[in-house]
Amino acid sequence: SFPSNTPGGAATDDANKALLQTLLLVGSALSVAGSFFIILSYFLFKDSRKFSRKILLYLSFADMMASAAWVLQYIVPEAAGGTGGGVPANNTRTHTLCEVQGYLLQFFYLASYVWTGCFAWHLYQLIDARNRTPRKLEALYHALSWGIPFLVSEGLKKKKKTFQQ
Repeated sequence: SFPSNTPGGAATDDANKALLQTLLLVGSALSVAGSFFIILSYFLFKDSRKFSRKILLYLSFADMMASAAWVLQYIVPEAAGGTGGGVPANNTRTHTLCEVQGYLLQFFYLASYVWTGCFAWHLYQLIDARNRTPRKLEALYHALSWGIPFLVSEGLKKKKKTFQQ
């Protein structure tokens, strides 16, 4: 919540909220576009399809989906529970959209962190451990990077420790 003791009072609070929503939308849209460009260039340039870039592809996908979850509230029409760019009303559809958005944010941000760790481990394997076959770890990377976020998100959802707190 924004402080109401600002010189402009409620009008300043509304202006701050609108500014923050605009910055969130623009930043998220730029992140989606940047991630999409990385994914597109992986498929367009066959010469650069090394395993390291494949890991970056998965990381970019997770980042793109997390940013898309922020944009979701602006895409979904107001009548279907979206904000239409404004402040959401307090109704069941908005609550459901908020839960879906929260779940997606938790899942894909955590997946992004785990993929980043996998990429760091991959670089360690190449540089310090001099492992020339790190591709053998791809199945493990997928299990960790999609499995851990799924288990955490589902566990929090079942304990009702997510979305509302």
